[in-house]
Amino acid sequence: MQDSHNQPQFDSISPEATQRLVELQEGFHFVRAHDCTPQILSREFRSAYGLGLEAEHVATIEAIGDKIAPLEKSAGKTVQDIETRRLLENKPSFFELTPSILSDELRTAGQLFNADAAGAILIIAYTKHQFYGGKIESFPAIKKDDEAYRILQTSRYEEDIQSDEDREQQLNLITLPIKIKTEGNFRYAAMRFVEHDGHPKSITQEELDDWIERFTTAGLDVGSDIGPEDESLDNFIRYQGRLYWCDGDVIAATSFTKKEQNYKTQEMKKTLQQFVQ
Repeated sequence: MQDSHNQPQFDSISPEATQRLVELQEGFHFVRAHDCTPQILSREFRSAYGLGLEAEHVATIEAIGDKIAPLEKSAGKTVQDIETRRLLENKPSFFELTPSILSDELRTAGQLFNADAAGAILIIAYTKHQFYGGKIESFPAIKKDDEAYRILQTSRYEEDIQSDEDREQQLNLITLPIKIKTEGNFRYAAMRFVEHDGHPKSITQEELDDWIERFTTAGLDVGSDIGPEDESLDNFIRYQGRLYWCDGDVIAATSFTKKEQNYKTQEMKKTLQQFVQ
């Protein structure tokens, strides 16, 4: 993510952001990512608001507090907070949260990666939804040196003897810049959350060939949830001119056997070929 704190304040938000604000005020909902993603808020804080998705939504609103008040009030057209302004401009926004209400996993990740702050990355996924005026996706996150990182977590099994450094090197071939740390029986990942122009609708043959080469070298089983019926590449983004897998399940990917790798590589290539233009 680019440094947003050096951006100038503006007297008014853009017409597009104003329209997005109107849509959100008709009703919006925070949705938490679930793919190898720890909780953002502590169990104690969440339980005070009840159980279920609606309770999580309310807890998130309370946790972020006054910064998101413009999303609920029509008077919010004079948005002062830079991160809230970025959210309305459809950019990923990092919101620091009070350490006492963070989940144990997120606090642990903050310590492991020596973070400057811990909290949540929010981004508007879509508006004019049939149930919500807008859906805002939320990701547990840290910020370090003005870069925001999504936090992932997975179990480390007894047979997994790979070092953090080797795992990190393997993952960096296929996903966004990522750091790996192990604490107890869990691996934690801090994956950079980059700004982009959406998931690619089509790819070039050169991009496909480059991805397949890195996918083969990494030897990790990602991509099981894309197939010939898919109409989009929502688990890929184009970053610095190359395709990368950005889904959170990447941290839990297991290594291929030789037989599996040949089959999965051919299936991956066949699936992605339909997007080549």
